[in-house]
Amino acid sequence: MIGLEQRQHTVLVIDEAIAAGCGVAKACKEAGIDRRTFRRWTAAGVTVVFADARPEAIRPTPSNRFSDEERAVVLTTCHEPRFADVPPSQTIPVLADEGIY
Repeated sequence: MIGLEQRQHTVLVIDEAIAAGCGVAKACKEAGIDRRTFRRWTAAGVTVVFADARPEAIRPTPSNRFSDEERAVVLTTCHEPRFADVPPSQTIPVLADEGIY
């Protein structure tokens, strides 16, 4: 991700290039971003650039997430000496043969 200060600087430089007669596509290519990214950063023609909101996004907990108890059982099983040097692709079939799912 590109930080806010670098976004603002990039938009400023591209705006200056456009004002000097350069095309948007060429200015964006020289700046190393896609034209669509520039349009998203300057939505509705406003050159106010906002920080990326993805890191602060609220994401729902997956419905298939392990409970704390299930996670503890999995970790305990994986830390057993017989599975210490065995990858999951071999651990899971062994446990399945033993009837542990």
